[in-house]
Order: sequence, then C-alpha cells, then structure tokens
Amino acid sequence: MIDDEAKLVIEGILQYYVNVREDQKIKKLYDLLDNLLFNQVIIFVSKVERAIELNKILKEGYFPSIAIHSGLSVDER
Repeated sequence: MIDDEAKLVIEGILQYYVNVREDQKIKKLYDLLDNLLFNQVIIFVSKVERAIELNKILKEGYFPSIAIHSGLSVDER
C-alpha cells in the first residue's frame, strides 16, 4: 500500500480522454496525434484484438506503432 499519493505522480505525463462515438474514434485519434506535441503515446484498449487492429490502423496512417498485449510471449513484450 502506498501511504503517500504524491509518489504516484509522474511529472510531465499528460492524459487525455475524449468521449466520442465508436465510428468517430479513429478520426479523433488521428486528429489528436496530428495536433499534439509528444515523444511517446500509450493507448490502452480492453481487448487483444482491438490492440492488433489499432496497431494496423496506426501503421496505415504512417504513425510508428507497436501493439503490446497478453498474446505475446514475455520476450516479445
């Protein structure tokens, strides 16, 4: 148990949340990635299949991307 919540804060990390319909998600993600200044981005999804599909979509949009999920061996992760 962490007794000091300040220990949970990582300086310089920003988190964004946008509530959009399912059919708008990829367009909104592309808009965010095109307009935000960043070095790295982590996108959390709930299913392995979604991670794989999102990785494919991002690569098609010329964004460098990898999918890390439970379907990979420890060495692959």
